[in-house]
Order: sequence, then C-alpha cells, then structure tokens
Amino acid sequence: MIFEIMATVISVAALVYFLKTENNKKAGTYAVIILAAAFLFRIATFWVIKGYETDISCFTGWADSAYKLGLSRFYAGAGFVDYPPGYIYVLYITGFIADVFNIDTASVLYNFLIKLPSMIADVLTAAIIYKFAKTKIAENKAAALCAIYAFNPFVYLTSALWGQVDSVFSLLIIIALIMLYNKKHIISACMYALALLVKPQALVIFPVYIFYIIYFVKNEGLKAVKTAVLSAISGAAVFFVLLIPFSVGRGFSWIFELYYNTLSSYPYATLNAPNFYGMIGANGMGIEDTFLGISYSVWSFGFILLICVLSAFVYFKNSGGVFASGNVLIAGMYILAAKMHERYIFPMFAILLILTAISKKKYPAVIGTVFSITTFAACAKVLVLSITGKNPWIGANELWFIIISAINVVIFIVMTYLMLKGERNGQ
Repeated sequence: MIFEIMATVISVAALVYFLKTENNKKAGTYAVIILAAAFLFRIATFWVIKGYETDISCFTGWADSAYKLGLSRFYAGAGFVDYPPGYIYVLYITGFIADVFNIDTASVLYNFLIKLPSMIADVLTAAIIYKFAKTKIAENKAAALCAIYAFNPFVYLTSALWGQVDSVFSLLIIIALIMLYNKKHIISACMYALALLVKPQALVIFPVYIFYIIYFVKNEGLKAVKTAVLSAISGAAVFFVLLIPFSVGRGFSWIFELYYNTLSSYPYATLNAPNFYGMIGANGMGIEDTFLGISYSVWSFGFILLICVLSAFVYFKNSGGVFASGNVLIAGMYILAAKMHERYIFPMFAILLILTAISKKKYPAVIGTVFSITTFAACAKVLVLSITGKNPWIGANELWFIIISAINVVIFIVMTYLMLKGERNGQ
C-alpha cells in the first residue's frame, strides 16, 4: 500500500503544480526526470505483488505455448485463450527470452518479463502526453500532465502490480487518436488495427472514426473519401497480415469467432466496475436479471445507443472532438454498458490529460483525478481478494462500492454536460 500512496502523492503534487504554477524553466529536463523516475519506481516495486493470479497464470502459459507450439498452432493447442493475436506476439518474445536464458516461470525475473511491456507502455504514454501537450500549453504544465499520468496510482497498480496489459492497449489507442487529430490518417488506421488486435474493446472508439469521416467529407469532399478508403485498406492490411502466422491452414474466420466469444463471455451486469449497475447493487448479477422489470441487457442496449448519440454531439461541439468523443465513448460504456470489468476505463485517463492541454481548461484533469480514485479503490480491492486467495468479487451490497459507483455516475454526467458545452475551433 505504501507504494500506491507514494504514487498518489506524486500525481496529486503534479496536479497542484499544473493548476498553480506559471514557471516554464527546465521543463524538458523535468519531463525526462519524471519519465526515468516513473520507470525506475515500477522496476523497484513490481515484485511486491506477483499480480492478479488468473491473469499472470494465463500470460505465463500463453507465453510458453506461443514459443513452444509456434504461432500457427497456438490457438489450437494452448487451451483457453480469450485474447486476440496482438499481445500474443509480445508473449511469444517473452517465451523466447525465457527459453533462451532458462528462466523459471515461477521466478521473480519471469514475473518481471511478464510485466515489463506494460511498464514500458506506461512511460511511453506519459512521454507522448508531454510531447503532445507542449504544443498546446506551456512546457512546465505539459511536464506536470506527464507526471500526473506516470504516477497515477491506478495506472501504476494495473501494470506494475496487477500485471495486466491495459497500458499497451491504451498506448495504441492514444497514438491512433493523436494521429487522427493530426490528420495522419493511414498511420491512425494502422495503429487502430493494432489496438483491435490487442483487445476487442478497441471497438468502443470506432464511432470516432465515423464522426471524423463525416466531418472530413463535409469539408473536403471527394478527396476525403479517397483518403478514408485508402486508410481503411491500410488498416485492414495490417490487421490481416498480422493474422497470417496464426491462420495457416485455417483461413481468417476464426478471428471473428474469437471476438464474438470474447465479447459474449462474462454475462454479468458488471464485473467489479463501479458504475450504474454497481450503484444499484447489481455487481455480479446475471445480465438477464432485471431492474424495474427490465433486464440488464436491455438497459445496456439502450444506454449504448444513448452514449453513441451523446458522443456524436460531443464530437461536433469540441475542437478536440476526436478525444472528447472518444472519452465519452470509453467512460460512457464503462459507466452504463453491461459486462464491464473494473479496468475497462483505462484509456480515458490519458485522453483526459490530452483534452486538458487542448481545451486549456482544468476540469478534465480534475475529473480524471476523481475517476482515478474510485477505479483504484475497486481494482485494489479485487487485487487484494485475489492475492489473499478469496473469491475476487466485490459484494454487490457493500456500501463503499455503491457509493463510489454513484460518484462515478455523477461525475460522468457532469463531464458529459461540460463537454456538450464545448466550442469547435477545428479538428
């Protein structure tokens, strides 16, 4: 717990610095120190907790199977696998290194190899936030935003302690959105394809591309259509080329079955995510159970439609529409859609910091701080339950969980309202 407190103190100090200071001296040096300190902090503390047992066991087994079986036989021979191929490439490298250096899968060094990609992704995302933000705001404030992310306790917990790969997924999403914002369409499409290959949750931000194309075609006509088609083809090419090693002798249909099965799994209203369903005491309830006589699946479907509509309005109302609508989609699905895990809001934190730089307003960073506290509380509880050998489910009627769920619902409503008031000044 002391390490999470340390990360929290640093992150809050950076937030206060961002809110108050006007000094711009040595900002670049500060950013380098922040990034180095964040990485060293993770390396120095990752071993405190092996991680979330189920996830670490899966990644360990998949790394070993990917290397020893080969990619073409991986999905047929590795047993239970609910991840698409994107991260399996990373685990293949882990398995290769472990085999070459004869590293025991139960060792601390192997645990380090499992967690290392996510820890690196944390630092790279923080660096990207700094690089992007300094084009919009003073460098010292960009460095503060970098620190807020690098030492965000939820970000740190997820990668260095839990051992999950949300950091890698989030890094790809952030690059894809920044490239889209900067009109580097082909690169954006390719990065999005990579994100989709890492986690199917990338589908959540797909509407952003639809909104972008509508706006793009409206302003640039036929040229925009050609660019959109070329970008889509490029993204699809990256997606299917990277599937080839896994698809020898079986075609490509298996990937769609994998996505369908993954998205259809865990049929619960919510899985420890402090959201609308957590607020009404439905954590762990079946998706076909009812609230006010209506099944959670129907509630979820209606909310998803509402989120898509709201995100469209947000896109066309904000100069940072790519990020604002992406943020509403990610946060909205987390708060209102069913089947959400406690970590699925992860990419939102980097997006909010980027929005802080674009809008020159303080509320995105403050909202991100509140969400960080609530999601950290839920994730920390689940992780503690896991490492103590208990059933990793938060009780549906635990008052603290209902309270933080209600806070998240209120903060989401406030955030969406503020973003609907935005003013568009370009892409």
